[in-house]
Amino acid sequence: MHCESPDSVYDLIPKVYRPTLQPPLKETHDDAVRRIAVEGQLGRLRAHKARGSLPQSLSGVKLPAFQTSEVFLKTNRFDLDGAFKGALKTFTDTCLDAEISCKEGELLWLNEKLDPGVAVTKILALAQEFWDREISPKSRVMTGEWRDVIPEDGSAPGRQFIVKGWEPDKEMLREYEQIFAAIPRMVFTLIALAHSNGIAQQQRNQAKKDLKDAADVEMGNSTPESAIDKHTREIANL
Repeated sequence: MHCESPDSVYDLIPKVYRPTLQPPLKETHDDAVRRIAVEGQLGRLRAHKARGSLPQSLSGVKLPAFQTSEVFLKTNRFDLDGAFKGALKTFTDTCLDAEISCKEGELLWLNEKLDPGVAVTKILALAQEFWDREISPKSRVMTGEWRDVIPEDGSAPGRQFIVKGWEPDKEMLREYEQIFAAIPRMVFTLIALAHSNGIAQQQRNQAKKDLKDAADVEMGNSTPESAIDKHTREIANL
């Protein structure tokens, strides 16, 4: 199955099945995209913890301005600065641990949803239910045979179609079997697309960050005049 986007996967679904199957397939793709994002967020949070730094969500937390007596503080009987800074560090460290635990829980939940035994089975069940409820009962063809009949009134013999029963339309059954067989490949393709696109986006974001960091370092090491001259040359070369 060669598809370059989620929409190209959804286009493979027969129109009669699309309202039933596209929403859960889209949910699967969205979950796969979300998983890539959560993996990146969790990696950055763990890196902050290893370095002893704080993510943006916590780096802005500041000590409040406490009302204290300067006369008392000059006695050095209480280390106000050390006490409150220690409390702030304990708070931010606890919050960072909680944020990491939250992301680990979210990643575990997404992995469970995207497990093939769960994601594929769920959508197969929806397809089966739709077939049993909407298609199979309404797409049956009559079966029987033609027989020679001798009328009791003595008129000329003729042929009559004798109905034996009803069975699913073979074309509709074939379409159902094809979509049923294609659902696992659709699920795997959507997850693979989300993974490849997510990794590519992460690489682009990292490249932009590296360029910005390099530019910041260069600007910090150069004089205003040299920075302006370089910027002017770059514009001239465009």
